[in-house]
Amino acid sequence: MYMRQVLVLLTFNRSIKEPNLHVYLATLEELATYFFTCNRLNYAQNNLEFVAKAYAARDDSPEL
Repeated sequence: MYMRQVLVLLTFNRSIKEPNLHVYLATLEELATYFFTCNRLNYAQNNLEFVAKAYAARDDSPEL
């Protein structure tokens, strides 16, 4: 379980260094589950809302 969390954090770090929006959004979705388990509901809610808006914007205007 901890190894998976470390891998998600490393992938998140890599997605920031190499601007890859798809990987960034996918890791944010995975990190939201850890925020829920740590009782950080505000972070989890804001992450999921941001991811949903980013996917909607990507679908509406693919040039972004």
